[in-house]
Amino acid sequence: MKKNEIKKVGGPIIMLKVLLGDIVADMRGKSGGMVYQRGRYGLIKRVKVTPVNPQTTIQQTQRGTFSAVSSLWRGLTESERNTWLTGSGAFPFSDIFGNRQTLSGNSLFVKLNTVLVNLGQAVINTLPSPVAVALATIVSAVSTSGADTIAVVFTPTPIPAGFKLVIEATPQVSPGITFVKNQYRIVERVNAAGTSPHALGAAYVAQFGSLVSGQKIGFRVYLASKTTGQVGIATAITTIVV
Repeated sequence: MKKNEIKKVGGPIIMLKVLLGDIVADMRGKSGGMVYQRGRYGLIKRVKVTPVNPQTTIQQTQRGTFSAVSSLWRGLTESERNTWLTGSGAFPFSDIFGNRQTLSGNSLFVKLNTVLVNLGQAVINTLPSPVAVALATIVSAVSTSGADTIAVVFTPTPIPAGFKLVIEATPQVSPGITFVKNQYRIVERVNAAGTSPHALGAAYVAQFGSLVSGQKIGFRVYLASKTTGQVGIATAITTIVV
């Protein structure tokens, strides 16, 4: 059983997700200036820290895309809108606790179309039939300073028709840092028929700067459908720049 506690704190709405067992089985989210999250050894409670808002060009572009797609919902016909309202159950997802959930029709419309726009595809007004998305696995990523080259080895290769391979990476961090999950940014989307290994160096340097020997970079990949906007499960590795 799950309960959402919503609190108004200084303007924004803060949501804390609680999974109830005999008492409390798990908690995730923010409440009263505290953050609850899963750590290596169990549940962690820490003080909420507001991150710096860099307002980068990439960040602003993503916000603009999300806003533009959201505004398209009200322009749908009643029959188009009903396909999303009645068919969203065909696109389930796992929530933060691993439980199976279903998005509202509006949320699913925005989610899938935001992915499609980012892939360079047209917006879809009616809900498509779901497709099977294969697992993309990142095998290795060899990063070399000086030459600023990165060779990303992945499967399946070539990339299946109807999909793009999304490659994300983190900025370079100290090799002693182990948690980089919150630093991933999309670096490149590789078209169908692209083969492994993929040369990522130019795109990475354009976004994060030249490679520095001894620094650590996280990489992860997943497939995204160009017809439905569905994305597959991501696989990730970290590597040291040589």
